Amino acid sequence: MADHIVFQVLDVGQGNGNFIEIFEQGALRSSILIDLGSEAYKSQAGGPSAEHIVTALSGMAQPTIDTVILSHSDKDHINLVEAVLNVFWPPGSGHNPTLTINCVRYGGAYELYQKGNKPNVIDLLRTYCGNVGPMSGQVGAVAPAASSFSAGVNSQPFRTVLGVNLYILAANVPASDQPQSYDQFKSKTDSFAINTRSVMVLVSFGGSQLLATGDATGVTLRYARRWLTGPVKQRFFTYTYMVTLPHHGSATTTFDLASYGNKDAARKNLSDFIDAVQPRSITGSAERRRNFNHPSADVISCFWNKLDPNPFWKEQRLPEERHFFTAYFNQGEFSYDNGGMDLEWPKSAYWYSIQSKANVYTNLYFVRDQQAEVQLPPSGSPEVAKLVFAPGTIPPDLGVAWSYKVAANGARELALLPNRPNQLALRRAMMAGVPPEDLPVPEHVPQGPPGEEPEQPGSEDAAPHPPPPRPEGGRASPALARRDPPPGFERLRVIP
Repeated sequence: MADHIVFQVLDVGQGNGNFIEIFEQGALRSSILIDLGSEAYKSQAGGPSAEHIVTALSGMAQPTIDTVILSHSDKDHINLVEAVLNVFWPPGSGHNPTLTINCVRYGGAYELYQKGNKPNVIDLLRTYCGNVGPMSGQVGAVAPAASSFSAGVNSQPFRTVLGVNLYILAANVPASDQPQSYDQFKSKTDSFAINTRSVMVLVSFGGSQLLATGDATGVTLRYARRWLTGPVKQRFFTYTYMVTLPHHGSATTTFDLASYGNKDAARKNLSDFIDAVQPRSITGSAERRRNFNHPSADVISCFWNKLDPNPFWKEQRLPEERHFFTAYFNQGEFSYDNGGMDLEWPKSAYWYSIQSKANVYTNLYFVRDQQAEVQLPPSGSPEVAKLVFAPGTIPPDLGVAWSYKVAANGARELALLPNRPNQLALRRAMMAGVPPEDLPVPEHVPQGPPGEEPEQPGSEDAAPHPPPPRPEGGRASPALARRDPPPGFERLRVIP
């Protein structure tokens, strides 16, 4: 039985990645991976996060991911999986190090996991499945419109790993009520239909639950709600420690019920889902991409007054029990009283890093030039929160991972794991001739327009950080190593 687990919501840029470490007698014994991909800032954010996973796996006596769950086929949820697998050999290959994977589940149609000239990710994972346990070696799509809770209070987890129970809250939900054959199912390739099929995974351990929602839409949440009856909630949702924002906090899809209702109905649908799940905290994994505008402050605001009122984590640089989160705010979305005059905020729509006491945590943590001197909530209006980082001081990190630790005895702890330093602030400090104290000056500081973290050209297919060479006769390097495909797998294209 596990002593504790660590559920990490990784910083991958515009994408999603959740890595769960399972410890027994103080040692990492197994792990679970729920999505791993990035569509923007893949090299800067996704690469280091993939390396983080490789480092953890390489420290195990036998690198093992017990269960891999891919919520759906969007590339920003799957295109970093190959980078991790390429460090290891499949079991039975005659080479070391090997990686054991015992179970794989995915949402949506198998065919959609083929992207361009790259191998189908499901086929790639199939080569790594081991032969241990009752579900070992299984690779299959979750049944259409599936839920582990269809049996009510008698429901059983679909997978248990050292006492960690995995349930499927909802998966492969159709975007309409029209009956579909598999051919019709796989032919629905519009983004809303694909996102609606997302697998929503509930991880339960130590009296706490953590819910990964993938790119669930309002329709997915509507389907999930049907299983959240009073008895089910009482038995299986005893303390929902964290919920990931559905679809990176997208207002477009979260407030979309397709043909089931209008915007008001969609808002009520989200509110009812929040009331049913009762999350104590939320996390949002997203980056600054126009047209996406993730995560939406409008969506976040539906949660923040329903979360645990006591902050789980505090930024040491801020007064009281505040921290930062970054979200996309529409123009004039909020207002505040300025000496008796009601002022709208913000003056223009964009991403802003604001201070908060709410248990809202975003992987895009602090954007220096979008720092807003406001605090949201506790009130529905911004409160002036003056904060100036003097030249030469180390600013908060741009991108971070959030690490939720749950012990078997019920103890809980939230920690911030740095992933991306705030290069823009570092560059400006260097230009001013005042390098930040206690921080090495980077050999190369990327250039870009003021106010933005520059993205490497072609970042969608860019490789993670170049790794050091693999030790002679040793296990995999903690950084992402490159290797040639094993014999019989010449079709696999290693990320260049």
